[in-house]
Amino acid sequence: MATCFLASAQKRFALVIGVQDYKAVTPLRNALNDARDISASLKMKGFTVTELYNPASKREIHQAVLRHFDG
Repeated sequence: MATCFLASAQKRFALVIGVQDYKAVTPLRNALNDARDISASLKMKGFTVTELYNPASKREIHQAVLRHFDG
């Protein structure tokens, strides 16, 4: 029982990035919906979720990763 209590007391974080509109390849049809579904599932499991959808650049993704791991 103590293990279950400790596991539920841990803070859990997730970074979900959904990219649908690629510049160099054909856009993915359901990528954003899939990312939103994953995010919702993680939230239901107690995760604090940071979301980024259709980032405009690699730099935007990089900044999201830095913010996620800095906080």
